Amino acid sequence: MISDFPFRSIPRAVDSKILQRKYDESNTKTAGSTPISDHRNRSKNETRSTQQHQPNIDVIMKHADKGFVDDQSQVTSTDRAKLAAFGVPLPNEIATLYNKYHIIEVAASDEEIRNIDVTPISVRVRSKTTRLEYTARMQGRMKCVANAKILDLNRERKFLASISTSQSKKENSLIARLFDSGFDSDFRYIIVEDCGRDLKTLHHHYKYFEPPTIFLITYYSFQAIKELHSYDYFHMDLRLSSFSVSPTFHLKIVEFFRVTSSKSTCKVSHNFRLDRFVSRKYHKKGSIFDEFDDYENWLFLIMFISCESKLPWKNNAKNGFLESKEAFFKCHDDYNWCGSTDSLILIPYLMEKKKNISEFIEAVDELFSIDVMGFDETTLPDWGHSMNEVALKLKKARKALSKGSYEETHSGEEKRRKRAVSKDKKKKKKHDNNRGNSSNIKSNSNRSC
Repeated sequence: MISDFPFRSIPRAVDSKILQRKYDESNTKTAGSTPISDHRNRSKNETRSTQQHQPNIDVIMKHADKGFVDDQSQVTSTDRAKLAAFGVPLPNEIATLYNKYHIIEVAASDEEIRNIDVTPISVRVRSKTTRLEYTARMQGRMKCVANAKILDLNRERKFLASISTSQSKKENSLIARLFDSGFDSDFRYIIVEDCGRDLKTLHHHYKYFEPPTIFLITYYSFQAIKELHSYDYFHMDLRLSSFSVSPTFHLKIVEFFRVTSSKSTCKVSHNFRLDRFVSRKYHKKGSIFDEFDDYENWLFLIMFISCESKLPWKNNAKNGFLESKEAFFKCHDDYNWCGSTDSLILIPYLMEKKKNISEFIEAVDELFSIDVMGFDETTLPDWGHSMNEVALKLKKARKALSKGSYEETHSGEEKRRKRAVSKDKKKKKKHDNNRGNSSNIKSNSNRSC
């Protein structure tokens, strides 16, 4: 199961005397929390399923614009120096106004935890009230959020709260649901549904996926972006870590650090980070974003995890990304699309030819409907597809290829059966020989008598 990935233990305090910080009474305020979901009136017989557990929409909207209450408490320069040297250990539990959550798994590395002020981390938690499991996204409160390099967790919280009413009307939303939020003196955090492992982790462990799995990832990630745009928002920063897949293969978008309303004009500035996954407009200062930029970003991600070839601009310097990406959209005949879905090959062409976003989406959905017909009843993608089964088959195939006997992966059972039959024949022959020898010895002894 995907949930069997190894996780590191929660770090302990480095020095209790140093890390137990004492704030000046004049600058210290009582930590609070935002009551996003009130669990006090839950029935004891309520089924323990995160799919059926719905957030309190009225309370979410009531507190949507209040932010993290008392989120600007002062920290002394001495405290900052101590924390810069030692860091703040993760707590064993976190608390909001009405709930407490016990941290049960921490997937982040030591380096990611040290950078928790800049980049939030995800931990698995269990509610002490309902015993349901969630994902808590945590961020340190020591650095100024105005820094452009910092991924603002508060923006993510406001976005998830703003779409909660519309999201609740969808039976199977492809965007993670917000349930709770809060903060303490060291961390701010939001509680969302447990959506499983992100694609970055899955790709790191398995490297390659079978065609049904690739189709599922391609199709549902595209549909998730469509849903996000239906709420009048742009994602602006899609990464492999932005998508998570549950053990039963429910794919959802889980990160929204740079999400921006599509109702306002958003232009490219020097604050945007440039890398191999961003769209071409990111390299053009002053360009205005639209839906195509999220889909172009999505295209590069799917190419990265599915195609055998590397991204054509992977080894280029950052100032050469734009030229390579432009050349790719003009002609990509030399690119090796092996491993991806058949429809992905036509996406760059559709992006260049379709002037209207609705026409583009309609054309892509039509391609997906053709793709799914390429699977027969035994390989048709479904929600229960197991990632571990894919990894096991790939491991056997690679082992066979390294020995130069690829046929073993296809006829291994037959060969093992033949070896077993041959072994049984040898045992039977040996047994018959032993019986023959013993009878000869017995007859010879009778003759001598």
